[in-house]
Amino acid sequence: GPYRVKDFKIGRWIEYARVEDYWAADLPVNRGRYNFDVIKYDYFRDDQVRHEAVKSHVSDLREEEVPGRWFRSYEIPAKEAGFFRQEAKKVSLPSGLWWPIFWNLRQDRFQDIRIREALWLVRDPAWGNEAVQRGFWSLARSYFHNSRMASSGLPSDDELALLEPMRELVPPRVFTEEFGPPPGAGEGFNRGNIIRAIELFDAAGWEIRDNVMVNKITGEPFELRLVAVSTALGFSWIAYKRVLERLGIHATIVAPEVSNWLYRMRSGDFDGGAIWFLPNNTPTVLLQNNFSSAAAEQAYSYNWPHMKDPAVDQLIEAVNRASNESEFLAAIHALDRVLLWNFYFMPGTSRSSHGLVWWDKFGYKETEPLLRIGYRDTWWWDESKAAKVRDYLGRTGR
Repeated sequence: GPYRVKDFKIGRWIEYARVEDYWAADLPVNRGRYNFDVIKYDYFRDDQVRHEAVKSHVSDLREEEVPGRWFRSYEIPAKEAGFFRQEAKKVSLPSGLWWPIFWNLRQDRFQDIRIREALWLVRDPAWGNEAVQRGFWSLARSYFHNSRMASSGLPSDDELALLEPMRELVPPRVFTEEFGPPPGAGEGFNRGNIIRAIELFDAAGWEIRDNVMVNKITGEPFELRLVAVSTALGFSWIAYKRVLERLGIHATIVAPEVSNWLYRMRSGDFDGGAIWFLPNNTPTVLLQNNFSSAAAEQAYSYNWPHMKDPAVDQLIEAVNRASNESEFLAAIHALDRVLLWNFYFMPGTSRSSHGLVWWDKFGYKETEPLLRIGYRDTWWWDESKAAKVRDYLGRTGR
């Protein structure tokens, strides 16, 4: 490629140098790209320290993914003076699902769709996004949010041709309702949803005794171990935890060290977990790796819920067989509906824009919408801007 490793210190930083005689430099697709002679990535064990590093000019640029920091932590003098930039950049690629909660289908209780629906009913990511995250994210209603692959309305004739032969394998609402957020989304607490969730638990063999949800036969309490990849994600689940308590469900939230988190997700040592699903424009192998029955038995696949659904398998094959765009879209719309109405994942927020902060040393061409955030390969060093930043930092004693 256009860059090769120049130097590194394991666990601290890695530096790439541009290849001077890169063979593809003059191809039309590469004109104007790969403009930096050296790119250095610093690694931080603590995300808060990484955040402070860009503010203190230890690093030049970072993508911010924590809403609280985005809205409160970058009002620094350099920004007011115009030398530090903060901008949310829209991206036109499919944005999918951003850390949706999924359930461990290795456990019998989560094999019951009524349990999964009940747990979906009482979560309100729309409220959390507005009240806690101030609208930082967009809200997803599809695994393929922000793209033509997202299903909408009722199934088309082409979709029905795929779905009808498997009618007994999929939830009836696939045929009769458009998937959307739970009723009253945005209220934070909907009493009707709580009542309906209790009814679903009751039908599935669980009831509330002395304010605790228990199995009717064994008396086992319904408890949830929610495992997050970061403290920021775990914090975003606190409101959900409080609503679960109204159902008599005790939930714990932990955010272990990342290698331990990975081990727990792969080994099934959790009740509820989360992972992003970020599809490209033509997902095929990605679908197999995330949702197929075969992937459930593969140690390093991303089918962490351990999903084994014959209808999903058949629709993934239909996506793979598609020979034109209309066949592809029909298959992927049908797959989207089946995944949604099975409540394997709880769609919440989606990342259709990227929060970027940087010291104003770079040039770039404004394009709208962006296919991706291309600061690594489409931006360039602007010495006149960099000199102004250096002068500013020198004047402020930085």
